[in-house]
Amino acid sequence: MNHLTPLLVLLSMILPRASLAQGGETLKNRMNELHSILLNLNTDLAKDLPFPGSPQHQRVEVRMERFSSLAHRITARTEDNGMGQLLPILGEALPEQADQMTSAWKLGQTSYARGVFRTLSATCLECHAANGPKSPVTPRIQETDLSAWNPIDRGRYLRSAGLAEKAYEEFKRVITRPGTVPDLTLTLEDALYELLSLEIGTSGSPERVVQVIRPLLERDDLPRYLKTDLAGWIRDLDTWKREGFSKPKKNGTTQLKTARSHLRKAKALQESPTDRSSLVWYWRAVAELYGTLKENLRMEQRAEALFLLGSAFEVLTPRHQETLHERLYEACIHALPHTPRSDLCYRKLERSVIAGYTGSAGTRVPEEVRKRLLELWGTAFLKKGLELR
Repeated sequence: MNHLTPLLVLLSMILPRASLAQGGETLKNRMNELHSILLNLNTDLAKDLPFPGSPQHQRVEVRMERFSSLAHRITARTEDNGMGQLLPILGEALPEQADQMTSAWKLGQTSYARGVFRTLSATCLECHAANGPKSPVTPRIQETDLSAWNPIDRGRYLRSAGLAEKAYEEFKRVITRPGTVPDLTLTLEDALYELLSLEIGTSGSPERVVQVIRPLLERDDLPRYLKTDLAGWIRDLDTWKREGFSKPKKNGTTQLKTARSHLRKAKALQESPTDRSSLVWYWRAVAELYGTLKENLRMEQRAEALFLLGSAFEVLTPRHQETLHERLYEACIHALPHTPRSDLCYRKLERSVIAGYTGSAGTRVPEEVRKRLLELWGTAFLKKGLELR
């Protein structure tokens, strides 16, 4: 799957614009080189993965090493107000994940290395969605380069470039003509998920989504759980329509209050942790919370917004953005350390991290991850909670 090129969006957005001006032609050349590497990697990893030790495997390794080197030369934490508060949070992990990818590839763990790319790309796309269509840096896109991509990957990248209408058409094509793509159920789910998040996040009036998904309820080849989810989406979109398809209000305190209300409704409708029938309420909450990060909130409110975003994404993106919620919980800890809020964020983060390293062979959390958790624990807990360690 082609999830690689959208990484350029994240790299572009987290580069401080002041540095772009000061670096002159040198930095421009670096970015051109980075773009070239990503396009090449995108082509390489779209094919069958090469056998370790083969010339193709070695060529990809050289490109990944260069990518990691460039990633370490990017400053994610920037004071540039135009960059958006969420972007530095999610971009901070880029060097670490780039190193993980490169190391895995060298060890012959090619599938894992490609999986890291997928996670990075998904995070990149949501970064751009959070900042909205008026992002200070939007990639220039050559659509001819995307002609060989499958529609979902192409739609994700078009969305990251701010081309919402073209992205909508790609996702709609998968939904209305599913026979053109393999793996019907998962591919259709992906397209539906992307379409819903795109429309709620950009248009604020996703009435046309109902027109696309309602006919699917009559299809005999869809599993019952998916039809149940779709019926829930239609129900909640109809509720939103009766409310007048109200858009998020430009007031941080009001948006936070509204997000709390949306999340309460979402959880009340959720019959189990894996139930995705109330995603409309979750995405409406996310749209409000993204707005709060653009306002001058008190630190207590900012920490709560980050916690609520983490809680929402823990439900919303289990397949494409496996670590997004963990980054948000970590940011919550740093925003308001040694408080009940950071205590709660740490416990949610720790549970997620340990679950992520648990499988048939037991729980094996890498030493560097344990050290990171220990540092965060020291930042998060109230003094009276220290005896828990």
